[in-house]
Formats: sequence, structure tokens, C-alpha cells
Amino acid sequence: MTLPLTATKHSPSLSVEQLDERTLPSAAPTFVLAAEVARDVTELRSDLQGLKTSLAPTGNATVTADLATLNTNLTKVMTDITTGVSATADINALSAAQATLTTDLGSSVSGSVSRQLRELSRDVTELNRDLTRLGDGLAGQLTDVQQAAQSLTTALASNTNSAVVADVAAINSSLTAVTNDLTAGTSASADLNTLLRAETRLNSDLHHVSSSVRRDLNDLRQETRELVSDVAMSGRFVNLSLSAAQRQVQLLGRFLASNTNAAVAADLSALGTSLTSLRGMISAGTATGADVNAVSTVLNTLTTDLGTSVSPAVRVQLNLLATNLTALAVGIEAMQV
Repeated sequence: MTLPLTATKHSPSLSVEQLDERTLPSAAPTFVLAAEVARDVTELRSDLQGLKTSLAPTGNATVTADLATLNTNLTKVMTDITTGVSATADINALSAAQATLTTDLGSSVSGSVSRQLRELSRDVTELNRDLTRLGDGLAGQLTDVQQAAQSLTTALASNTNSAVVADVAAINSSLTAVTNDLTAGTSASADLNTLLRAETRLNSDLHHVSSSVRRDLNDLRQETRELVSDVAMSGRFVNLSLSAAQRQVQLLGRFLASNTNAAVAADLSALGTSLTSLRGMISAGTATGADVNAVSTVLNTLTTDLGTSVSPAVRVQLNLLATNLTALAVGIEAMQV
């Protein structure tokens, strides 16, 4: 599921960055970056499938081995992404495998294969860029709040007003709780609301302060609001991805209702059960990318048991479900700093 890239942070410093054919804000919300990473992975899958189909008639063992290596490295990258592990080494290996394939094919390839190779190279580059930006997303916003809070705390260190002292302590305490929430991957909503309330109280209790102190407080409140907005939108992205996945499982059940293969029936039942379990974990705030991968494993089994002679409608739903599960896993991992 690719969401429209229209939601942006309300920041006066927001700029636009051109990434090949796509234009994204340089400070794009985390959910937008998660959607882009999921789209990159989907496009890479399509690239490899297209190349495999185009190059199958050649029967070249070296090329076949290169394609297998590319598939293996893409699987490793996807595992990295959906389990919160750095994908740098596997992205580099994927890029190297793509270069090896290009070299082994030589210059006498058809125009269509040449275009497919360029598309593959571009998509590897875009995935690398988007992963870097995603890694800086929520973590970068949290750092901005922490730095703003530290500046304000320093500026008010000499203020002896008991209400102000208590407000500053409450801000730092709630910010610590927010940091712990985001580090653990648990819901930060309650502690973010506590932080907002502490900032509002300080704004009311501060009287006759310098313009620099007032500016520090305004900066903190703005950074906190942006973090709150990003966390909320990221949570909505996860819920939308989950809802889309559930709709696709329902459609698959409808399209395959007449299928008499016992293995397929068992796979569909297991898919529905695993997705229901995942929904419970997401609601409880305990879901991880690995939990989504468990659902993807069931989907892979269903795809294998169905074989290649499935209707176009079923194939579309299988592909959409795989894409939404990737988006779901990326979105969940992106909410942990």
C-alpha cells in the first residue's frame, strides 16, 4: 500500500529533496518514509521477477546464479528492515550482486533487459537512500525534542520560582518516559500527552522572562507537537496497513472458496489466525517486525501450495498482501528508535 505523499510536518524549515523520479520533503514524516521503503522493496521484487522471466531463455548458468544471489541478498535486506537490524552490509551486497549480473550479461543484451537492469540499479539506490532517511526519522525528531528541553533547562537553571522548578522537572521526567517508550517500541501516547501538559503549565507559570527563554520554550513546544504528530501518523499507517491486509485475506478466502486443495484451505485458516493474533499484539503495543514476518511465512506457504496456475485476481491479492505486510513490518519497526 503506497500512501499519498501529501502529509508533511508543519515546520518553517521544511525543504524539498529530489530523489530521481520522486520528490519528498527533506523532513518527511516517518510513515511516509516507511511507505517509501515498502514500495522500494516491492519494486525490487518486481525487478528481479521481470529479469528472471526475461533471462530464462538464455539458460546461462552464471546468470542464473547471479539472479539467485540477488534474490538471497534481497531476502536478507528485507529481514534486516523488518527486524530493526542495520541493512547496510546486505544493501551493499545487493548492489554488488546487481553489478556482477550486469557485468556477466555484457553489453550485448536486449534493450528491454538493459532497461530492467537500470531499473534494478535505481531501485537499489532508492532503497538505500530511503532506509537512511527512515533511520533518522523518529529518532531524529526525538533528539530535537531532547535538545530543546536541554536548552530550556539550562536557560532556567537559575530560576528559583518553585512552580517553574517543578514544571521543568516534570518536563524532563515525562521526556525520559517518552524516550523509554520509543526505545522499547511501546506506546508513547500517554507520556507524550503528559509532556505536552507539563509544557503548557510551564508556559503559564513563566512570567517576566527574557525573549531567549520564551523562544526556547516555544521551540520545545513546537518540536514536541511535531513528534506527537509523527507518532500518531505512524500509528495510523500501521493500522491502515493492517486493515488492508485483513481485507486482502478476506478476498483471498472468497476467491479460493472453491479450491479443493486441503493444504490451501489449511493455509488460509492459518493466515487468518496469524493475522488476528498480530492484530491483538498491535493493539497491546507489543508487536514487532518479526511478528509480521511470521504472517508472511504463512503467506509464502500459501503461495507455494497454490502453485503458478492461479487466477489473475488471486495473484493480485497475493502480491498486495505481501506488499502490505512489508509496509506493516517497516511501520512497526520505524516506531522504535
